[in-house]
Amino acid sequence: MYACKLHLVIIILGSVSSLSRERQEYRQLKETAAFLGASVVTKYFEGLTHYVTIGVASDREFRAARANNCAIVSPLWLVKVRAIE
Repeated sequence: MYACKLHLVIIILGSVSSLSRERQEYRQLKETAAFLGASVVTKYFEGLTHYVTIGVASDREFRAARANNCAIVSPLWLVKVRAIE
């Protein structure tokens, strides 16, 4: 486990046709985050440690995360961190 508390937001972007798959993936990522002791929030806030995203890096929250030096990572990163634990 990490010494500091992880706070992350999981953003999944995609087409409407893949919504069911995305819901399942989101649930799995939330479970992985909880296993690592992280809290998952639905909106970016200052102090967020990780911004987990699939898709385009052009929205306002993404830019805010980058401007505040928040780690921007893919869902694969979260899965690999769990594998190390």
